[in-house]
Amino acid sequence: MAHVDPLPADETPELESEFETFADILGFVPNSLLTMQRKPEIVEGFDQLTQKVMQEADEVDPGFKRLAAHDDWDGGKHVDDD
Repeated sequence: MAHVDPLPADETPELESEFETFADILGFVPNSLLTMQRKPEIVEGFDQLTQKVMQEADEVDPGFKRLAAHDDWDGGKHVDDD
């Protein structure tokens, strides 16, 4: 499987606000986004999706959303992985 290293967050300054969204939600910028910044439009789309999912104007508790989002960013390790 191919491996692409993440780029530094300041590599694409125009994505600063998108990276800030994830830092606010998760407390860090995931390596997946730092890797995706090679295609800035993908990061921008993912940011828009995340903002819609995380908006507070629905029935799911915002704290639960943050917990679920944080739990999903576990470095790609899953119980079935050996």
